[in-house]
Amino acid sequence: MLKACLSLLLVTLAGCSSQPSDLHGLTPGNSRPVIDQVTYRTTDQNNNPVIYPELHFRSSDGNVVAIHRELVSNDSPKALLNYISDSPVAVSPDQQKKGAVYSGGWQCGADRYRAQLRAYLIDTNHNHSNTVDYSIDCSQ
Repeated sequence: MLKACLSLLLVTLAGCSSQPSDLHGLTPGNSRPVIDQVTYRTTDQNNNPVIYPELHFRSSDGNVVAIHRELVSNDSPKALLNYISDSPVAVSPDQQKKGAVYSGGWQCGADRYRAQLRAYLIDTNHNHSNTVDYSIDCSQ
C-alpha cells in the first residue's frame, strides 16, 4: 500500500510544473514577438544624415501591429523632445512569421549629437517583444 501511494505521489508530482512568471497567461497561438537585431542604413538629405534603424523581428503568430519607442538619453545641447512613439507596423502576417524588418527614420538636421532609444513591438494580443536599446549617431 505504501509503495502504491508513493508511486501515485511521484506520478502526480511529475505532472506538475511551474512556468516562469513571464510566461503566465501565454497559450499556444499567443506567443511574444522577438526582435533579433538592429542594423542601420544611412542616407544624406540636404547635407544632413538620415539614419534608418532597421529592427529585424519575427512573430510566430504574425500579428505585430505597433512599435513603441522612447528616448532614453541624448547628449544634445538642445533638449530633444521626449521621443515617445507608438507607430503602426504594416508588415504582412506571412512575412512576420518568416522574419521581417521594421525601418524607422531619424533626420539628424544641422545639430550634432548622439541619442539612445529603447523599442519594443506590440501584437494584437497585447504581448510585448523583448526590448532593444539602439543608438542614433548624428555627431558626424
